[in-house]
Amino acid sequence: KIVSSSVYHYLTSKKMEPTDAMRLGTAVHTALLEPDKFDEDVVVMPDLNLRTKAGREQRDLIYNSINKGQVVITEAQLEIVQGIERNFKQDRLAQAICEGGIVEASHYGEIQGIKIRCRPDVYQLERGIIADVKTCADNSPKAFKSSLYKLGYHLQAVFYCEALKSITDRNFDPL
Repeated sequence: KIVSSSVYHYLTSKKMEPTDAMRLGTAVHTALLEPDKFDEDVVVMPDLNLRTKAGREQRDLIYNSINKGQVVITEAQLEIVQGIERNFKQDRLAQAICEGGIVEASHYGEIQGIKIRCRPDVYQLERGIIADVKTCADNSPKAFKSSLYKLGYHLQAVFYCEALKSITDRNFDPL
């Protein structure tokens, strides 16, 4: 929002309701980086026939009973999460980056006199590594690169590097 409009627009805009893709991303993030919180933070909506009154009532009951901060995903999305989790556990590089890393830690500092907050998904201070879990509709290199720039992830990477450097006095380089 800040990049495409302005800080003012970001600060004055209504909070965006999470999309299905955002909910899926949150569920994947939790499954990979905070698996002990998955059952607490993620609610799986059973397949319901929403054309019936009973189906709609059951859906409403589930939505009304969830706690603030919980994310609701479908059973089909759960299968996607589980597939990504299986692949993640088999990827030695991903495991090496995340193993022993600091997960979901907020840091506060200043860059050029502006107060900042930085919350990388995972980082390893000693190795100068920052990892951020991202999901995408198409993981081919060309499509992912396009999504990366479209969603401003390259700017986020530079911000995380600069923020952590200003806070920890250690170098982090965006790749």
